[in-house]
Amino acid sequence: MNDYNFEDWFKDDWERDKKEFYGRENCIVTFDGGTIDFSPDGMKDVKGGKNLTYDEYLDIQHDSWNHTKSSLEGVFFDHSLATYKGEISRKTRRNVLFERLYISVEEPDGTCYDAMESHVWMDIKPFKRLKVHDCVFFDADVYRYLKTGHGKQIDYSLCNPKTIEKIPPYQLPSDYQMKAQIIDDLLWENSKYNDVVDRINWPYVRNEEEYRQKFAQLMLVMKLQDISWIWTSDLLRIRQELWRSTNKSIPKGLLKRITDVGWSQYQPGMIFRFH
Repeated sequence: MNDYNFEDWFKDDWERDKKEFYGRENCIVTFDGGTIDFSPDGMKDVKGGKNLTYDEYLDIQHDSWNHTKSSLEGVFFDHSLATYKGEISRKTRRNVLFERLYISVEEPDGTCYDAMESHVWMDIKPFKRLKVHDCVFFDADVYRYLKTGHGKQIDYSLCNPKTIEKIPPYQLPSDYQMKAQIIDDLLWENSKYNDVVDRINWPYVRNEEEYRQKFAQLMLVMKLQDISWIWTSDLLRIRQELWRSTNKSIPKGLLKRITDVGWSQYQPGMIFRFH
């Protein structure tokens, strides 16, 4: 691996992007690493962020990439419809905690998918009559708020729950099922058929052997370490994270070589060369 400093590359890239969209009203831009709201009025809907400057608002959004509740972020920016169900795992005087929250999403174009979030706190008042371990179904609004516990970050949560309904205990999708959907999403987003056929017809035109190979390789990577950034379609960032994994959970030699030629040769997605 060469000595190229990826952190400086991404920083320079962000400064260019910020300059291009700086100050634009009603301007929400989705980059490979995440979504940025450039509208100065956007600060007004961040709970706890009234004292932020505009530059702070932009930089905090950028610094929050890959540290947010990405499923709620998607619902927020896509203006999707969503319903939620989860088990109340803890109650405090002011809040309830859903350790795992199952989300059913319908996007404006009618595409439906399932997602999951962990560690979601909500105001206790609407849930006051419910007990720990009760399972509930509800609608709610997604909002943004400023976190200050470990540096400033903008994250997402839920408020104004409606149609709260106690439901029987249920089984959330397994971790494998959720990872499988993430991988399928990633491969579809980078498929050469993405703009050619509807997703429902994709299985009929893709190379199934190639798909299964890439699916298995990505599943292996996901099992090796927690890579929440896999939600993004930024293949360069994925490669960067694999090489500079800070927790050292990927054995040295597992990914000995990923050449630029090999990287760009395959569609959809990626091929890792194992030796």
